[in-house]
Amino acid sequence: MTAVGIIPARYASTRFPGKVLAPIHGYPMVHHVYQRALQCRTLDEVLIAADSPDVADTCAALGDRVILTRTDHVSGTDRVAEAVRDMEFDLVVNIQGDEPQLDASVVDQLVTHMQAQSDLPMGTAGSTVLSREDMANPHIVKVIGRDGMATAFYRLLPAPVPEGVILRHIGLYAFRREFLFRFTAQPPSQWEQENRLEQLRALEMGASIGLVKTDYVSMAVDTPEDLERIVENWSE
Repeated sequence: MTAVGIIPARYASTRFPGKVLAPIHGYPMVHHVYQRALQCRTLDEVLIAADSPDVADTCAALGDRVILTRTDHVSGTDRVAEAVRDMEFDLVVNIQGDEPQLDASVVDQLVTHMQAQSDLPMGTAGSTVLSREDMANPHIVKVIGRDGMATAFYRLLPAPVPEGVILRHIGLYAFRREFLFRFTAQPPSQWEQENRLEQLRALEMGASIGLVKTDYVSMAVDTPEDLERIVENWSE
């Protein structure tokens, strides 16, 4: 079963325009993501899906494999779907372009799980590292896991809390190729729009989402302050 990792790279970020090209020790942030993704043992190919010629040209000049996609996509998943439209991979992994310290082993864990569970249309990951402060923070998405499945996603947990283990959601998604196109063909659901969580669309479609657990804590760059913290605490 073949797998491709796609890194959607949107230059026109609302909160931090141009962040995918923000420099980290001499290289653009998205290049660091690409280099980390190349370390994944389970991916047969890695590709950056850019929305801007500036991003595409910069990445290509560094030797990264990149494709230029449309500028009007609503989400990274839509950009991923365009990038793989003419590819024949069985699994498509959406790798966030703003996590320059991506742990390749988490991607491998997710892909291996999807390969073993051939009936799963989609999979994601959750971290066991979740503090009380994180639980109350609406900017940190929580996923409820039960029997190896993601059953719900929340920014703020409801009362009573649904049955299952509570994990810190990691924005990493693996799709069966055919389900990816079904997913992106559906309009955003009401639940998805209210919570600003596109993975809720899959649950409202009645799809099962496999869930792998890890102790990895993703460090996404949403603001210039986030970038400063990562630069200060950078580790190869």
